[in-house]
Amino acid sequence: MDNVENMKEWQPSLKSFEHQSGEPGQVGAVSKLTYNENGREIVLTETITGRKEPEEFSGTYDNPVARNRVKNTFVELDRGKFNALA
Repeated sequence: MDNVENMKEWQPSLKSFEHQSGEPGQVGAVSKLTYNENGREIVLTETITGRKEPEEFSGTYDNPVARNRVKNTFVELDRGKFNALA
């Protein structure tokens, strides 16, 4: 879910990911995510707020005009297969 090398696979408009502070991938870590949305650059500051493997990964995503809180919950469907419910 949070492997930087794989993020572009499920976030195709992600152009860059820059770790800013904290332990990468852990609660409190802060990163800068830059997206290209139809020719428009969007920069978000991600702060990880929850991590309970393998069930949850949560964070806030801030920019000057908005703050989004996202809680990703993972539920095992069949052995070895997962589907994310947001």
